[in-house]
Amino acid sequence: MKVKLQYTVELDNIPREISKIMPDQKEVSYILGQLSEIRSLSYSKPLSALESIEDTRKALFDIDQRLEDIHAILSGYIKYKVEDNKTQQEETKQNLEETLQKSLEELARYENMTNVGGIND
Repeated sequence: MKVKLQYTVELDNIPREISKIMPDQKEVSYILGQLSEIRSLSYSKPLSALESIEDTRKALFDIDQRLEDIHAILSGYIKYKVEDNKTQQEETKQNLEETLQKSLEELARYENMTNVGGIND
């Protein structure tokens, strides 16, 4: 029986965690070998080919399930990164607007002082 696992990791560790569950070369090579075996057995030993097909389908299903999990993890990761970037941009924009507003107010005070004679000529 297969069950879903869930655990918490640091955001920066998500790529590392994905690489742990990513199908590796050994699994892909196994499937390629199975396909080659099925091709050769299908004429001479159809029952053996049928068993190999079933084994290959199970292996492909396992890989597909992990890829589905990786897809979901990466989708969430990218969504978070995009939202975080938007939040940072909004904060930066707000800070710049506040700084600009303060600068304009200071400039207006300075101009007011120079026009009214607040500064000695």
